[in-house]
Amino acid sequence: MISGRKTYSRKKNPEGSPNNGAFHFGDSGAKDGRDLDNFDFEPLDTRDQLEAFNENLGRDAAFTNKMVSWLSIETGSLGPKKSLVLSVDLLFSRQLFASCSWSGHGWNSSKIPFYNFKNILNLLRRLASAKGCKEPVDMTKAVLRKTLSYGNKRLEFKGRTFNRKKSRNASRNNDGT
Repeated sequence: MISGRKTYSRKKNPEGSPNNGAFHFGDSGAKDGRDLDNFDFEPLDTRDQLEAFNENLGRDAAFTNKMVSWLSIETGSLGPKKSLVLSVDLLFSRQLFASCSWSGHGWNSSKIPFYNFKNILNLLRRLASAKGCKEPVDMTKAVLRKTLSYGNKRLEFKGRTFNRKKSRNASRNNDGT
């Protein structure tokens, strides 16, 4: 969990629910994603959860729309690249993400091939597009490949995993030098 942000808990849904008890949405009736008060989500921890999440995104369009709305709200006014990096932290535990690579090849062992999760990639592409990216397919792939390559280093980070640019004025002394 990243400090300073909300925690999202996983709740079991009633039997017969389309999302297999992994995620819970309150029945708010809002179709546009503005009412996400009853939305509960916890970062995915295991490969099984990752596969179930990918299947849910492919099966349930309402689930996908709520996820895009929720990620858009959580990432606020960030640009598309920073939104994708923050979304990775919201969707996946850092341990799970470190066990993934784009192609599935690691230095010493095999990893989870992220490119196989087409529905998750489409979710992130939709988010990038909603954030104003004109080429979401290429940009999403590039950002994810770079973020995946730093997966093990991301385990060491305590806070957010992207840097904010410092303003020029903040680096100057009070006398303007």
